[in-house]
Amino acid sequence: TLFRSVNALACITELANQYRAHLVAQGREIEVDGRSVDVRLVTDLSLLTRVLGNMLKNGLEAVREGETVTIGRRPGERKAEFWIHNPGVMPAKVRLQVFQRSFSTKGMGRGLGTYSIKFLTERYLRGQVSFRSVEGEGTTFRACYPL
Repeated sequence: TLFRSVNALACITELANQYRAHLVAQGREIEVDGRSVDVRLVTDLSLLTRVLGNMLKNGLEAVREGETVTIGRRPGERKAEFWIHNPGVMPAKVRLQVFQRSFSTKGMGRGLGTYSIKFLTERYLRGQVSFRSVEGEGTTFRACYPL
């Protein structure tokens, strides 16, 4: 891995702009949360954008046309916490398997996205991932990394 200093807000803004042109975003909105706080972190930019890109893509695939997926960076002094929110809610059966390799709700040949989010974050980027999916709140995936 190639670790270097990365601007967190520029990273999520650029990612949002890239995915707005992606086929999976057709008819859906991507919003960068205006409360996002910038920070510099030392990380592998390629792996970080892969993780956040998978999170964003999954969020876009989980919503209907006309709905919005939001990406942001929560303030924190000792860590960089990124999050992706969508208004959809995962069934309990899906929540229990979401990080398992080859598990997918989208058919055969899929299922490495959420697995790779967890694997790359914990194995190479020294971080942690989690999610919360609750009726009335939607689904939020979080990835936290040391500064």
